[in-house]
Amino acid sequence: MLSRQSLNKWFHSNLLFLNYKKTHFFQFLTKNTNITKVNLRHDNMQICNPEHSKFLGLMINSRLSWQTYIEQMIPELNTAAYAIRSLKQVNLETLKIAYFAFAHSILSHSIIFWGISKHSNMIFKIQK
Repeated sequence: MLSRQSLNKWFHSNLLFLNYKKTHFFQFLTKNTNITKVNLRHDNMQICNPEHSKFLGLMINSRLSWQTYIEQMIPELNTAAYAIRSLKQVNLETLKIAYFAFAHSILSHSIIFWGISKHSNMIFKIQK
C-alpha cells in the first residue's frame, strides 16, 4: 500500500492533477438503503457526491435506475420523431435514412444498460 505522500509525489512527478470540479464519487445503493453522509477530501479539497453524473455520455445515478438517462433521451427522441413526421411526403427509403440518422443513433447508444430498465417503455413508445 502506498502512503499518501508517495502517491501525491507520484501524481505530481507525472504531471497528473485532480480536477475537483469534475471528480465525483458515488455510493451505489439499493432502493431500500438509506444514504449515509460521507465527507471525502483530498488535499483539503472536498470531493463531490452528486445524485447523478455524466460518465461516457450516460447519466448515472447512485441507484443505477437509469431514469435520469431515459428522461434526458425523451426530448431528443421527440425532436427526432418530429423531424421524421415532417418528412412523411417522401419515399420509404428516405424515411429509413432519416430514422437511422436521427433516432437510431440515440436509441442504440448504451441500450445494453438501459434497455431492461422499467422506465424504458417510455422510449420505446416514442420510437413507435
